[in-house]
Amino acid sequence: MKRIISLFVVFALVFSVCFCDTTIQSSCYSVNTFPDLDGIIQDNEYEDSVSNEDESWSFFYTITNQLLKGGIKAKTNGWCAIGLDPELKMKGGDIIQGWVQGGKPASSDSYATKAYGPHPTDESLGGTNDIHIFTVSQNGEYTVFEFRRKLKTMDKFDKVFPKEGTLKFLWAYGDTNDSSSIHTKRGYGTIINTRNGIRNTSEVTAKVLESNLSNYQILTTSSSFNSGHIPGAILCNKNNLLEILPTIDHTKQTVLYGDNDATQKEILNDLFYYDFRNVSSLTGGFSEWEKNGYPIVIPEKENTVLKFYIGKSYYFFNKKRRSMDVSPLIIEGRTYLPISYVVTPLGAEVKWNNDDKKIQILLDGLDLELWIGKPTALLNGEEVFIDPNNSKIVPLIVPPGRTMLPVRFVAESLGCSVNWDADIREITIEYKH
Repeated sequence: MKRIISLFVVFALVFSVCFCDTTIQSSCYSVNTFPDLDGIIQDNEYEDSVSNEDESWSFFYTITNQLLKGGIKAKTNGWCAIGLDPELKMKGGDIIQGWVQGGKPASSDSYATKAYGPHPTDESLGGTNDIHIFTVSQNGEYTVFEFRRKLKTMDKFDKVFPKEGTLKFLWAYGDTNDSSSIHTKRGYGTIINTRNGIRNTSEVTAKVLESNLSNYQILTTSSSFNSGHIPGAILCNKNNLLEILPTIDHTKQTVLYGDNDATQKEILNDLFYYDFRNVSSLTGGFSEWEKNGYPIVIPEKENTVLKFYIGKSYYFFNKKRRSMDVSPLIIEGRTYLPISYVVTPLGAEVKWNNDDKKIQILLDGLDLELWIGKPTALLNGEEVFIDPNNSKIVPLIVPPGRTMLPVRFVAESLGCSVNWDADIREITIEYKH
């Protein structure tokens, strides 16, 4: 919903807003990671917006979890800015400003210490610059400044952008790309209820999805993906999310389902973070789809073959050479491998619980739980010894923080075969899907 805010313009020089003491910050983001951060504000890109009376300045925003996605569009070929929660005129305002410097996007995160400026950067006051992800575009008529920032930073010179309630702000823009130049126009406004900017998920029933299957993009976090999934579904988990982002459409209506509510919620928040605009959950999940007798795809399964070498920082995944940051080790006569490089290629989901140092591996209905320093594990809830003959064989963490597990126990617990060639110190793991 677009709303017009009240305009209060002060023409006297003494009341001028002077944006200066700025810090240049290059735009640092991947267009594949944040596809909406492109300097173009499209219809339905943001959840809510406000404008001044003549609509020469507008602020667009979306709230996703603990993140603010902001966009300013001003009728100028110079700088533009918003000041969050000013207390007296400018004083106390958290000033976020964008412009173009030498053909490159630039921004500053500042704090108004006085009623009428100038205002120093947060960094010069002992704070931090919290506008790290941004872009600025200019087309001769408008400047568009898009940025990302936490709703609540740890910097005392930043104001909280509330998830619910009113938020007062000041707005301004100048007609040059000299960020310290005086404003062309400025004023004050209020967002009546910031809750309107929250991006929420919805639900879609199996019946609606099946009848309009081609209209949806389907993602799943299910660890049973290889056992069967909805036609067209793409496996989407913490291990491969960044890899598949460039291949999926963040603007298309998306349905997410899984077999673990916590994992599904985590991926949902990630999708919103990475600019997905419309994500629904499947009511009843895959079991509801299956119960209705709707079509299921069972992928053709090929064997996965992994080859590792003691002391080498490379390995082979189905004959393709890949690198890793930790080499396999032999400890207590047993081979240890970096677990993420072993189970991720198998299609397994790996979870880490830092509180009790637990590793959980989920693969095709198998649930394996291990603990750092503990000689026993749980396989589908049943306690088993990692090595019945040696209680010193336990999961370890080695620099740079890589979890190492005894390879034979883990691989065989997940249904793999393991072969050791002593002559070339090669470990071969094969998983027959």
